[in-house]
Amino acid sequence: GKVDLAEKLNSTALGKYFEVVGPYHPETLRCLKNSGHIKLRLGAYDEAEAIFSQVLKSYKEFRPPDHSDILDSLSSLGITCEHKGDYKQAGSYHSECLRRAQRSLGSSHPSALQALNNLANVFLKQGSFRHCEKLYREAIRIYTRYYGEDSPDTLASISNLAVLLNSVGKYKQAKLFCNRAFKGRSRILGPSHPDTLST
Repeated sequence: GKVDLAEKLNSTALGKYFEVVGPYHPETLRCLKNSGHIKLRLGAYDEAEAIFSQVLKSYKEFRPPDHSDILDSLSSLGITCEHKGDYKQAGSYHSECLRRAQRSLGSSHPSALQALNNLANVFLKQGSFRHCEKLYREAIRIYTRYYGEDSPDTLASISNLAVLLNSVGKYKQAKLFCNRAFKGRSRILGPSHPDTLST
């Protein structure tokens, strides 16, 4: 299908980049990273992890420690490990990504917030609801402060927390956050929008 074709074309391009500009050129690494994402889509998680690890190692040779390419590689590794069910390793990658992003970009930067949410999702899959709740609340605090109460990301985080609280039996708190998300989405999207109705 289309993924197989993309893999073939990307493999051809990757071979040419290796030959012409070498293994550490940004275009070579971009192409190699694409290979990792294709393997991920195909469900070849071990191969994807090996590729993303190689990309990360290469970027660390010449990129600053908190460069976006390194953050992206850490995130890709974390997501790959999630697909494999290796939540401990996934959490380690997302935690490192979060630390680096907060240090270099600040806690309100989208990359830092994405890493925060990725880590929260790992805790959720592990059944570590207390840690997940803490991170969801932190995400809401940051999104609200820097992006506003009615930001789609703020409302999504509020909705996530409501679902989590409901699942652990904290029904009173869950209802409060659910109503908060519903009112926000009603204001921004309208009461009949699918996202509003699904809240």
